Amino acid sequence: MQLPEIRRTIFLYISSFLQELLSHTQDNELDAKTLATLFGSIFLRDPPRSRDDRHQRSRATQITFDKKKAAFVYHFLVNDQSDFILGR
Repeated sequence: MQLPEIRRTIFLYISSFLQELLSHTQDNELDAKTLATLFGSIFLRDPPRSRDDRHQRSRATQITFDKKKAAFVYHFLVNDQSDFILGR
């Protein structure tokens, strides 16, 4: 809810599109975890302080960041977003 309205609208639109893809899993063989993993790093950046030490960061730290991003996106893929769309 802290995003500017246009960015929130675009995020919800893309999330809705991905939910539509998930409604056709028998045809496209996609699942929510796969889409969340793919789009997590597209939608979200690494935390600001960690961007400076990108080359010194451990692989385990990057995996943790990627899992958190995927979990965030996964939430929007598997849950109803009507409260966000309606602005409640």
